[in-house]
Amino acid sequence: MLPNQYFCNVLFLLLLFLVQCSTYQPLNSKGLPYNSIHIRHLQNKTLATEVNALFADAVRKQIIQKSSLSIVEKEEADIVLELYLVLFEESSGATQSSDHTRAQSYTFRLTLEANLWDNRTQKYHFYEKTFNESKNVRNDFLKDSATEYQEMPVLVDQLANQVVINIINPWL
Repeated sequence: MLPNQYFCNVLFLLLLFLVQCSTYQPLNSKGLPYNSIHIRHLQNKTLATEVNALFADAVRKQIIQKSSLSIVEKEEADIVLELYLVLFEESSGATQSSDHTRAQSYTFRLTLEANLWDNRTQKYHFYEKTFNESKNVRNDFLKDSATEYQEMPVLVDQLANQVVINIINPWL
């Protein structure tokens, strides 16, 4: 009786395994469930200036470098990426307790929301997903606008990297 029960248990586990595997869908040969992307222009809801071109360039470069996705027009795209810059914040601070008259430290913070729409399934892969990046900069001179403009491309590249990683890794 024991070998029969053992055989039935093994058969049941094998059947369960095969049923579970039947729902598995392999990725395409390039490793992603989609082949093309359209990137809509960044919608800037902040007072940050001239970030639209920086974001467009950074996201395109990262997609080209890190994936096999082709960038196409919206009608031809498997997925559509929408980007919204929702927060740009800069704050200043002192680096020493005796520093009362001028700030020598600045923190720049960007928050981006992204939507990834699948044209084939008519569903979002992610919706209003938030990405944050901040950078603390020490400036030994009086603050001028050059500090912000020097750090903005760094922040934008870091945010673009976060977004692209979430696109090319469908398991996140």
